[in-house]
Amino acid sequence: MDDLIKLEEQMEREGYPYRMTDIFVNKTNGYELKGYLTSADIDGTKQKEIYGTPTIKGDTIDIPVVGSGVHKLMSGIDEGYVLALDKNNPAGTIYYNNSPRYSTQKISYPTIVDGRKTTRSVPNFGFNFNQYTDNETHDVVIQFWFDQVTVVKEPYATLFDNRI
Repeated sequence: MDDLIKLEEQMEREGYPYRMTDIFVNKTNGYELKGYLTSADIDGTKQKEIYGTPTIKGDTIDIPVVGSGVHKLMSGIDEGYVLALDKNNPAGTIYYNNSPRYSTQKISYPTIVDGRKTTRSVPNFGFNFNQYTDNETHDVVIQFWFDQVTVVKEPYATLFDNRI
């Protein structure tokens, strides 16, 4: 718990509005936290009045004392590392390109809604597609790719650390 309180403190900077709202950890560290919280021997009054009662729902543990949710990830973060974000002040922006030659503005897909098969459309987020037949082998070649980049515009709205 002390690690999370120190992480919360690191996120606060004079003159910036950033506050830690979401924490992402490796699966192993998520289970360690869950084990700690479910076995900690804390006086009921101290728990209720100082720490608050953490709630565990699936892969997220809400920790009142730091005002953040800890999200367990299966991949993307190595054991011992933590990513903290401020969801109210996004750190980055995703830019994408839809090539006029290899993409469309919308992507349609079949789904079932209320027991009926229907087609839904969503904006294309940089997904491109090309298909052609190789003249020598007569193989059909299908290519898929994303054309996007994330740019960090507010670096103090995120924190990546390995002290957990």
